Amino acid sequence: MPVRPWKMLLCLLLCPPIPALASNGGGDLPFLKAELSDSTPFSGQEVELSYILLFNGMAPRISDAEKPVHRDLWIEDDTPEGLIPSRPLEIDGRPWRGAVVKRLKLVPLRSGTLGVGGYRLLCEIPGDLTPGATTVKDDTLTISAPDVTISVRSLPKPVPETFSGAVGRFDVEAFLERDSVRVGETLQLTFVISGKGSFRTLPEFALSLPAGLRETGTGSSAKPKSVPGEESETLTSTAVLQAAAPGSWTFSPLVFTAFDPWSGAYASIAAKQLTLTVLPPGEETDTVAAEPGTGAAGTNREAPPAAPVPGPALFLVALALAAALVYFMVKKKAPRRPPERTARNNLDTETSLQSLRDGIEAAVAAACGIHPRGLTRKELKNELRERGADAAVPERLEELLDRIDRLDFAPGEPSAEDLATLRESARSVIESLRR
Repeated sequence: MPVRPWKMLLCLLLCPPIPALASNGGGDLPFLKAELSDSTPFSGQEVELSYILLFNGMAPRISDAEKPVHRDLWIEDDTPEGLIPSRPLEIDGRPWRGAVVKRLKLVPLRSGTLGVGGYRLLCEIPGDLTPGATTVKDDTLTISAPDVTISVRSLPKPVPETFSGAVGRFDVEAFLERDSVRVGETLQLTFVISGKGSFRTLPEFALSLPAGLRETGTGSSAKPKSVPGEESETLTSTAVLQAAAPGSWTFSPLVFTAFDPWSGAYASIAAKQLTLTVLPPGEETDTVAAEPGTGAAGTNREAPPAAPVPGPALFLVALALAAALVYFMVKKKAPRRPPERTARNNLDTETSLQSLRDGIEAAVAAACGIHPRGLTRKELKNELRERGADAAVPERLEELLDRIDRLDFAPGEPSAEDLATLRESARSVIESLRR
């Protein structure tokens, strides 16, 4: 686990007080407290370990000096990034502040007494920051957290044969991307596990599939996501199934046994049953893709005969087609002015700084395929160089745009001579871009 960058504690003065956590014997130096969400978990049950820094006065800058040492524990650092909020509290009648500086997810891998220790924190305490005071060098202090002992309980016996290691309180949902396929075709199965428990150490579950289906590969498995405002999480996974034999199958694709540490009992977890029809290779499926905006897929049926088109309606259709044909023939013969020439001619008639700026931007876009609007001058120059413009042209264009900006912010209106000079410079720059 890499050493985290220096962080500054954020003192949130409006946060409510929290109970006193520990006493440091009356000293004023910062110290660490360790707290477990459960000190007597079951084997495989996820618990949270929080290291709390207690301090008074100026908030110190902190970084990890030594990482926690542990054995027979799965561990993941769950410390939030960025500023760390702190809360006011009282210890022995004196005001302090407390902040969670490290938060770990732990899962014991066996029963018995396990420990976590050795965590040390490097604190840099700012000197006197009073205006006008003599500069005082920051104090550096390394503090150690107390060791933590976890008394892990064994799972109750007898352990069901179907139990594969899931510990928590879970629900599961499953979905098929369609309900009818031919033999040999594939389809995707999605299942979502939600609840509270050891999501990060869940085993790989074997799917419960009928004889007419087989798993050909795992599509994907996302990381667990926390549910906002709740203690629960969700885990979404997909699998690719292939139809192997014809038939109609009703099945629950995911069934497993989990141990619920809050009730102390094992529970069978199963997704709701799904139904899939597998047809022989040459037979059409009963469902077809729905037209956009029509909702669910429909059923194949013989199309009704088309209604005859009345004679007058047929005449009007033919007349409209003939008119459209004439229009496109005339449009095709009409001469088109090249975009580059149009952009150049526009520069000759601009009579204001804004219209001149717009004309230059249009000319640059026509010549190079780059629209300057939305780009900084540096980005524009880099784009022009990447597209092979002569080394001096980006600098000349930047100088031209700067001249327009200076005149635009100057008092009064630009003279006709100024505009003529700018138009001439613009033509020169655009011609250079076209080469």
